[in-house]
Amino acid sequence: MGYMVVEKHTSDLLHLKRSPGIRSWSLLVGIASVGLAAAYYSADSILWKMFYVTGCFFVALQNMEEWEEAVFDKSKSEIELKTFSVDVEALAALLKRFLGLEELQRRLAEEELPDDDDIEDLGLGDSSDSKDEDEL
Repeated sequence: MGYMVVEKHTSDLLHLKRSPGIRSWSLLVGIASVGLAAAYYSADSILWKMFYVTGCFFVALQNMEEWEEAVFDKSKSEIELKTFSVDVEALAALLKRFLGLEELQRRLAEEELPDDDDIEDLGLGDSSDSKDEDEL
């Protein structure tokens, strides 16, 4: 963690933040430009051109610095450190899609939540039946 900027500072809270610098953004633009230029000026097929662009963009993202945050909160007695990296987040999303984890989580959530019919079957539905029995 290099330099950080004070986002918020009170007697109970200190919030520090860091984002990629000009060097990272310059590398991103420069390397991505090389891929675009190679695709534009080459006589290769469209698949090779797409490979040039995505390969250079991937290398450029690998060179990006991370976004970081540090929050020190005295009132809650907690310290929170966050690190966000584009390549780590992209890789995590790719792995989730490949393994079908998002679909699995959605299915599990649907199975855990009972339907309205299940609630009535459990006797947890409308309570008007018990009132009618008391009146008889």
